[in-house]
Amino acid sequence: MSSQEAVQHLTYDDYDADIIDELNVLALPRPPSVEGEDLSLPPMDGIQFIRRVIKETKKCEPVTTVEMNFPPQTNVSVIKIPTKRECNKELLPTKDYQQSVVADFSKLRLKMEYLRKRTKHDGAFRTFKKTLCTNMHVLSYFPDWLTEGLLSVVDSCRWIYGMLACLELPLEPDMYFTLRQIARALLELRAGLESQDSEPLPHINLIVCIIGRYFGQEDLADPYI
Repeated sequence: MSSQEAVQHLTYDDYDADIIDELNVLALPRPPSVEGEDLSLPPMDGIQFIRRVIKETKKCEPVTTVEMNFPPQTNVSVIKIPTKRECNKELLPTKDYQQSVVADFSKLRLKMEYLRKRTKHDGAFRTFKKTLCTNMHVLSYFPDWLTEGLLSVVDSCRWIYGMLACLELPLEPDMYFTLRQIARALLELRAGLESQDSEPLPHINLIVCIIGRYFGQEDLADPYI
């Protein structure tokens, strides 16, 4: 039987010293051991080195295991994601409203894309793009401004709407994070409203709809009613 066939037919129960010796002989032909050879001395050639390796190998178990001592408790860092704030159902936009908002916003973005391509090599457009990049960075401040009341909700939503219309797809992960933070801040504010006549309500619903439905953050979008 060849070395390969011996390995293929080898089972755990058959894995003993005799078969190991047989496989070693077949896999690596070598002259027989020299009687009285002191294997504790440093090897003088390759054959002597291999004999010493085989001797040490015989001292090892075919299968070894390691006892792992894990601590009883392991501290795991968990990021707590805030849940979506619910509000009075009377404040929620209808399905028709949401679909209309997405359709109108899509048309606006198509027009923006057309103008962007048309003026791509215009010097004025390059200046505008630099300004736009700065404004996109400002977008990340709106969640705190909304939460702390540093800017009115109505004015904030107007600025946000204009910036969303100019965003170039695909978005970076950081931008998606910013949009979600804005939507959560607006949902938090809407949860505190009591009347459909509240001035910020239509502006909040507009931005939440665009972020949720157009930019694919469905878990933050309002349900279709």
